[in-house]
Amino acid sequence: AMCDVCGYLKRRHPSLTPVSLSLGAVDTKVEMLVDRVRELNDERNRVSMAVSESTQRISEAVYVLEDCHDLDDMAHLREVLTDIRAENRVLLEGYYRKAHDHSALKTTLRVVNSLINLARLVCASTRRDADTTVKTMRTAFRGYDGKAFANVLKGLSTAIPEGSGSFTMA
Repeated sequence: AMCDVCGYLKRRHPSLTPVSLSLGAVDTKVEMLVDRVRELNDERNRVSMAVSESTQRISEAVYVLEDCHDLDDMAHLREVLTDIRAENRVLLEGYYRKAHDHSALKTTLRVVNSLINLARLVCASTRRDADTTVKTMRTAFRGYDGKAFANVLKGLSTAIPEGSGSFTMA
């Protein structure tokens, strides 16, 4: 019969007692667990980097927003946010699903989708209405810190002028 631990025929190591064989099996399982932990740790590091990059991109969008003076600027911001959303979707569909905590990325996607909706509404509004909404967006953007920012966005629906469309959380 073959040895479950080393794969050799059992008669090749007759000195191994049942105890040492079971210890060998435990060692093998421990090694497998250590490898899995390392794998998960690498995964977590990749996830952390992805979230950091995503947050950095949103921070860059803040600077674009700070310089928004007209509807052309707002259209540009919409393009920037659309890029961020595409990047985040790729992450979510890729390795991110394997990491058990991807709520941060989902929150970021929700935030970005909401801002795209707002930017779309601004582009469709009159200049006066657009100015009001841009100011509100600026205030919300400064408060960005993940979930808290998503909550701030929920309150933005009241800042959208009547008749300029409906506000939807993505």
